[in-house]
Amino acid sequence: MAETKTKMSTGELMQSARQMRNVFRAFEHAVEVAEQVHTFEASFNSQKSLTAKARNEAAAAKTELEAIRGDVTEATSDAEKVHKDLGAAQKELIVVQKEIAKQRKEFEQQTAELEVDYNRVKSRVASSVDKDRKELNAKFEKDRTALQAQLDEMDAELKRLEIRREEMIADLEARLAQFRK
Repeated sequence: MAETKTKMSTGELMQSARQMRNVFRAFEHAVEVAEQVHTFEASFNSQKSLTAKARNEAAAAKTELEAIRGDVTEATSDAEKVHKDLGAAQKELIVVQKEIAKQRKEFEQQTAELEVDYNRVKSRVASSVDKDRKELNAKFEKDRTALQAQLDEMDAELKRLEIRREEMIADLEARLAQFRK
């Protein structure tokens, strides 16, 4: 029986030594965890400070963003007005161009009719006196000159409108460039 006690005592001693090693390891682990907690706490406090600073910066940025949004809204409104004005000017230009084209067609038709009339009259009066021929030529030349002057006026008006359109486009591009800045 004494032998069994010694064997048990030795077994208990070995188990006890194992438990002590386990407790020591657990203690060392607890010390490591405590150091990590302390490091984490210091890092957390630093992050907390940085977070407060970041919140302040975010609030300032949000205020600035709202101001920029207001500017963008205003610029967009201006750009839409300019776009609308340009659209109206382009429609007006199209109407004027169509009118000029119509007048030009009428002019060309009148010129063709005058030429036909002239040729008809010319063939009738081929045998007439030179004086009559000169009068008809003068009338034709006067009509042609008047129609040419009309055509020149129409061309000048068309050029003026095209210059106006280019100026409006340049103005729009300048406004859009300002808007983009």
